[in-house]
Amino acid sequence: SVRLFGGLFMLQILGHAAKACDGLSRRALLKAACGFALAGPIARASSPTANRRAAGRVRSVILIDLFGGPILASHTNARALVPGDRQFTDEQIKLLAGRDAVIGAALDAWMLYPGWTRGTTPNTVVSLKDYVDHIDRVCQITGSSRHAAIGTDLDGGYGTEQTPHDLDTITDLQKVPDLLRTRGYKETDVEAIMHGNWLRLLRDAWAGM
Repeated sequence: SVRLFGGLFMLQILGHAAKACDGLSRRALLKAACGFALAGPIARASSPTANRRAAGRVRSVILIDLFGGPILASHTNARALVPGDRQFTDEQIKLLAGRDAVIGAALDAWMLYPGWTRGTTPNTVVSLKDYVDHIDRVCQITGSSRHAAIGTDLDGGYGTEQTPHDLDTITDLQKVPDLLRTRGYKETDVEAIMHGNWLRLLRDAWAGM
């Protein structure tokens, strides 16, 4: 059965599906997803989708407004540190925190180092310290560790040439807790970031089904 519904990433597909479903709108389909989806991933939402500027104000759209369940951003970083449409602005991070979302930090080098170019920029310029910078940004913007998590995006689309130089295998993520501790994070915060926030969101989502 369906438990995760990538609403924003699927809107174009849903639009085509709507034509074959008696003209159901994308919004109607997204609302209907609330009945069967555990959580709505929003990691691929850029500025025009996660929130849109209109008449000098920011209004949330589509998934955040219409999806009533828990929301997660599985692999996205902070645009304030590294520009890019796939990155979240501070304003977007606050908006997601207002929905008690969890935001997983990504390990893709271009999302960690400004101007990083695949095939040109060496991964030696990127380290797990940069990764923790993005985790810390979420914590600082939201005022707690409740919304920050490990996201990775290590799904086979690239290798170590496109990740921090001190990440050789997935086990090197065990270096992250010490990097957080050196910044003053307490053990409860470290545990929340490393696994606790994901577990809480998923348990709460299951309880609400």
